[in-house]
Amino acid sequence: MNTTGRAIAAGLTLGLAGVAVAPLAAADITPPDDATPAVGMAWDTTRDALWLAGPGVAKGEIVTTDGVALSISAEPVSVQALAFHEGRIWLGDIGDPDGDRDFIVVYRYGDADSGPTNYQAYDFVFPDGAPNATALMISGKGRIYLATDGDDAGIYRAPSEPSRQDMNRLTRVADAPRASPTASSSTTAPPWRCARRRASSTSTR
Repeated sequence: MNTTGRAIAAGLTLGLAGVAVAPLAAADITPPDDATPAVGMAWDTTRDALWLAGPGVAKGEIVTTDGVALSISAEPVSVQALAFHEGRIWLGDIGDPDGDRDFIVVYRYGDADSGPTNYQAYDFVFPDGAPNATALMISGKGRIYLATDGDDAGIYRAPSEPSRQDMNRLTRVADAPRASPTASSSTTAPPWRCARRRASSTSTR
């Protein structure tokens, strides 16, 4: 693994470690009745609220814990994660447990006002088949990263300026760290229990 790959893997490991200790600094948040179970969460630093991808996400709908709802005219296949970066929410339609998708999609929602919103869609293909992605991360510079699970779990980087018209090819940059027993056990906590951390531009399932 090269230096860049090691740095990315280390950063992701620290992020997962933060999830493991989240209950120590967490606040109890009550989600809307129709927002759980949630397959993705992201903390909105501008609203001081949690975005949830609940049952309505199959129709492109997401909600916040303070009652805001957004929807787009898309029908995602397998949403696995949300991310928040520079005032916008990102949705990762990136799951492929059966390995039969030709491509995956990452959506960038428009302004966070209630109701239908405009959006941008980015199509991606993996360089090594059709792995199952379970995490979406947005770097401080706005670069999209995806993490896959399985025996050959990896971290993949999107082009710096992905196209909205053409297929974008992902680049594998590192092996994904395996979750520790401690980190895995943290997923048993209620999905609305989260740490109010500034590192909220990552979201894992």
